[in-house]
Amino acid sequence: MEMTMFLAGLWGPAMLAIGIGMFINRGHYIKIYRDLAREPFAVMIFGMAAVVVGMAQVNAHNIWETLPEMLVSLLGWLLLLKGLACVIMPNWVERSGHWMDNNLQMLTTSSAVLVIIGVYLTWSVYFT
Repeated sequence: MEMTMFLAGLWGPAMLAIGIGMFINRGHYIKIYRDLAREPFAVMIFGMAAVVVGMAQVNAHNIWETLPEMLVSLLGWLLLLKGLACVIMPNWVERSGHWMDNNLQMLTTSSAVLVIIGVYLTWSVYFT
């Protein structure tokens, strides 16, 4: 559980900040998606970093017992999968960026999910 709390203490505040940022500065995050589609090298670098960090987290924490453990494990796996997608299928990543740009409801939903998970993980680590 110590590793779970350590990783949740990293993921929670980061997700909370990004989720709030997406609500407050929607245009900035849409610009990020648009600009990323024009920078294939950035997609490759992000993908390589995400694969390494995702693999490190999956190797260190792949526990599926309590809700915080499940969330932290799921985040590691999702990061790994996102990194693999960026490296193996960069065109799909570009298309998904355009889709997100054209679908503001998805951006709002993603923001809400990030805030909810961020609040839960942050609360679990720092306030219980």
